[in-house]
Amino acid sequence: MTASHSLPAIDLSRCVLRTISQDGAFVVCRGAQPATRSEPASVLVVMPRAEPPRPERVQMLEHEYALRADLDPTWAVRPRALLQLPADTAGVPAA
Repeated sequence: MTASHSLPAIDLSRCVLRTISQDGAFVVCRGAQPATRSEPASVLVVMPRAEPPRPERVQMLEHEYALRADLDPTWAVRPRALLQLPADTAGVPAA
């Protein structure tokens, strides 16, 4: 897994993912893990439903991640990382 960000790496392999929402294109999961100094105890993960993901879905996640600096954290969940997993691309919002 590779990450495109400057924050500490996120290790989703230690997370237990529970689906909290599904729509036609994406799945939103909450990942629970033991908290550490560099990682929170809970993360939200947004990923395409289809495997392999359609290129336009990956582009949507990349676009949302590119806009992270424009989001006001008082009302928006800012993306923390954009991860390329072996089979998926997943957006990880800062929770």
